[in-house]
Amino acid sequence: MAPLKMTFFCDSYVNSVLKSSCITHTLRFCARCFLALTKNKSIFRSTINIFMLAGFISLSLLSIPVQAFDFENGKALHNENCVRCHDESVYTRENKIVQNFQQLRARVVQCELMAELAWFDEEIDDVTAFLNDAFYHFNLDK
Repeated sequence: MAPLKMTFFCDSYVNSVLKSSCITHTLRFCARCFLALTKNKSIFRSTINIFMLAGFISLSLLSIPVQAFDFENGKALHNENCVRCHDESVYTRENKIVQNFQQLRARVVQCELMAELAWFDEEIDDVTAFLNDAFYHFNLDK
């Protein structure tokens, strides 16, 4: 790739990577940039591009969302509120309604609304993470 094409490619790909915040996209982008940089004849341009690439890698890795859940808070909220309507047999029955982590979170949101709890998103996430850790064991990547 020529440097001019490289700049356009980087600009358009940076936007898609930042929107998706997926490490796979970041690694593909880095590999493509590295291949493009190695074809560049100008040492000065290569140096600048390498610094720009290093800066982008640093920023993109820092922007990857980290899922930090407070399991103790989730357990406390669950024990204070959820057991009013049902016991833990709901989570351990054979024919579970919930089949993945997203459905589990949606179910927690439904219960939160029905019980008129007005939890913050972080509290919903904490309860969902507690239930997943204690009963469901869903893979968070799916």
